[in-house]
Amino acid sequence: MEDRGRQLQARDSPRRVFLAFCAMCWIAWAAVGALTVGALYMVNQGHELGTRVEVLSVFWWTTYFCLGLP
Repeated sequence: MEDRGRQLQARDSPRRVFLAFCAMCWIAWAAVGALTVGALYMVNQGHELGTRVEVLSVFWWTTYFCLGLP
């Protein structure tokens, strides 16, 4: 049997690829949110990570560059 390489299947439709990309973006955004919550907790405990405003600023800039621009 001759193998001619991978052929395009229905599951490889552009819509499915786009939805997978969106799902990965939302999962990444949730991870960034969890890291932000952890950083805010550490700031409240007195660790020197920066101020609360700086931590939230990093979260919003990450949200803008990772989710807003694409």
